[in-house]
Amino acid sequence: MLPSVGQAQVELGVDAGLIVNRGDGESSTTFRIPTATFRFGFPRGSISFESLLGIAIVSEFDETVTTIALLPGIVFTLGSNAYLRGEVVVTYVREAGSGASQFGFGGAVGTKRQIGDGPVFLRFEGGVDRLLKNDDFASATEFRALVGFSVVVN
Repeated sequence: MLPSVGQAQVELGVDAGLIVNRGDGESSTTFRIPTATFRFGFPRGSISFESLLGIAIVSEFDETVTTIALLPGIVFTLGSNAYLRGEVVVTYVREAGSGASQFGFGGAVGTKRQIGDGPVFLRFEGGVDRLLKNDDFASATEFRALVGFSVVVN
């Protein structure tokens, strides 16, 4: 049963993080602060529908690469603070006037602790995603460690 619009909750947050990508002969490590991802979710009891959104624009030597990653997922609460997250990955990369997409799947484990009595939470999350090979990209495994804040609003 879904809550009425007046009772619905939304969780919004930002995460700083370390992201390590390992693929066929290539690797990259990125540390993004103040934000690696934006987080938005719809908590409902012990399950939350939550997505991460990461946007990176890198300019170097007269070339700009834009990467947009969307990770929609389902979060399962374990006890009072811990959670497991299952997710799919959709990544779009635009470089030198052309763009391509890559898909994948993965998961994460984390903890979410309320700060005081208010609606603000501190979050720690570690995750791994498997990005699938296609005509434009080699397969890769991406690891992430995130720390961030979120707020639940009615």
